[in-house]
Amino acid sequence: MKFIKTSPVNVPKTLGAALIAAILALPQILLFEAGYNLFGHFIFRPVFSLITQSLLTISGFNLAFNENIGAAFLNLPGVLGALLLLLAAGLLIYYEFAVVTLLICRRLQKRPVSLVVAMKLAIPTMKALASPGILGFSVYAALLLPVTNLVLLPSLTGVLKIPNFVTGELYKTLPGMLQVTLLWLILVLLYHLTLYVLPSMVLGHFRFGASLRKSFSLLKGGGLVPLIPLWLLMLLWRILFVTPGLIPTEYLGVSDVGTLAVIRELFSSETFVPLVLLLAARILQLWMTAVFLAYLIGFYAGAAGQIAFEEDALPAIDRYLRRTKSQAGSLLARGALYSSLLWRRFRAHPFYKRHKKKLALAAGILVVIALVGFFRTPPQLHAPIAIGHRGSTAGVENTLAAIQGAIDSGADYAEIDIQLSKDGVPVVCHDVNLKRLSGENINIYDLTAQELSALTLSQNGYTGEISTLKEVLDYCDGKIKLAIEFKPHGHEQADLVEATMALLEEKHYEKKCMLLSLDYDLISQAKQSYSQYTVGYCVYGNLGSIDTRKLNQLGVDFLFVEEGMVSSKFVEECRRAWLPVYVWTVNDTKAMDSDLKAGVLGIVSDHPWDAVASVKAYGGGDASKQDFTEENQYSFPEEQGEAN
Repeated sequence: MKFIKTSPVNVPKTLGAALIAAILALPQILLFEAGYNLFGHFIFRPVFSLITQSLLTISGFNLAFNENIGAAFLNLPGVLGALLLLLAAGLLIYYEFAVVTLLICRRLQKRPVSLVVAMKLAIPTMKALASPGILGFSVYAALLLPVTNLVLLPSLTGVLKIPNFVTGELYKTLPGMLQVTLLWLILVLLYHLTLYVLPSMVLGHFRFGASLRKSFSLLKGGGLVPLIPLWLLMLLWRILFVTPGLIPTEYLGVSDVGTLAVIRELFSSETFVPLVLLLAARILQLWMTAVFLAYLIGFYAGAAGQIAFEEDALPAIDRYLRRTKSQAGSLLARGALYSSLLWRRFRAHPFYKRHKKKLALAAGILVVIALVGFFRTPPQLHAPIAIGHRGSTAGVENTLAAIQGAIDSGADYAEIDIQLSKDGVPVVCHDVNLKRLSGENINIYDLTAQELSALTLSQNGYTGEISTLKEVLDYCDGKIKLAIEFKPHGHEQADLVEATMALLEEKHYEKKCMLLSLDYDLISQAKQSYSQYTVGYCVYGNLGSIDTRKLNQLGVDFLFVEEGMVSSKFVEECRRAWLPVYVWTVNDTKAMDSDLKAGVLGIVSDHPWDAVASVKAYGGGDASKQDFTEENQYSFPEEQGEAN
């Protein structure tokens, strides 16, 4: 793209006007965003959730984890449903930005309008979406903006992150780091190329394709100078709000989950102050977004000059709204009338007259049960624990040195990965292909255990060797417990579960380990054949509504979840189902504190010393007390008096 040296607008003057317009429009923007977010929380998201759950049911799923998420959409209803959700998200995001854009533009023109008028004027601008380009805009609005997180952030989606378990693995190698960096640069470039899409669509009524061309033209004709204020705002946004930002944008929560705990601690200083800071951070974010948009609008108006407000459409919009309001009122009145008639008929029924007191008592009991369930804090299950991911970074991952790092840190468990060698021996290694650690393009299943042990692994300045599971069990006995993850590679000459369990049985490890896998069939096999062991499901994503019944149907003892899945609501449902949640892989201490506040009971980290410190500060870190009451039908084996 060729940039010219002179800008068609006065950059300092445009920036000054943008700052003033953003301040003047901020009260209206705050009021609109408050209402928009309420609708999003109570209407938009529940509807989206209902549609998603319906699609899962049609696809034959009740609750989808891991690879089943993609499988749920690999059919015609799934594709159409996903397309419907994407388009609906695009429409809602467009309307949000359209209202804010109109409010700011009228302030820049010194012709302010009320919020109600701006909301009405935004409706006719939506004709810009009346083309196949709506799909492109939906991808731009619902995916590109949330992923890049550069000032223009939709409230409906919030920030979308590439899961850390994906980027974390890539960052462990130079080619992987280059891939992530290249992807990020491509996304940022796309973001820059679409900077003027929103003003073009809302103010110029261009469709998405034409708005893209208009954005390219404005960038080409404007030169680099007009982009400097935008770059400064983006940089400030990243410094303030993007992990590890200077200003927190997430609330850590109260010391325990549950409605009663929230109400009790809402007004404590430890809870109230963070809430006030969070509110202040959100207001600052909205003001920065307003400045960003105001500057774009000012440049767009000065360079293109194509702005149209369809105020002539207001009478028609008012008539439509009055008719809709009248119809809604009529429906509500009919519903109230029919309900009243039904209640009168029920009260006149002989059954009600004979059992009036009993029915009242039953209704009272149901109300009490509902209140108890609403205010009941989920069971604690056990004190939080620290788990060293692949041992630790004190050595090459999954080697004895790495495990020793977890032991030295005081972690409760060391997590290790188990695969089968060519001769069917369980060995401790994560990658199927050993190029990353050994430098040789060979696979685990192509070498025997003895041949694998002769390889030299290198990572982070350390060297190490691949150990067999037997060697690790002997090394760890009496020092640390193990979280053993089954890692099938699809070329097994023996049964991975049976080969592993034979060693655990021989070494009497049923109370010294827990078992897990991303492969649900493997953990089901382990749980059915070895019910005395603690067996859990490792998940990196879920689709569908989480509830106690569905979680109990999994038939596992715990969940290992990717850190992007953690929320207070998700963890609370798991704990109500007596399923402790352990989160992986968390290397940021702030994130550890946040996850513990959300109710997780285990932190899995490459840096177990940090996890141990966070867990101890929160009041956990004693694996010998990792017991459940008799209520828990999926209980851990009792380990009273057993040493680490």
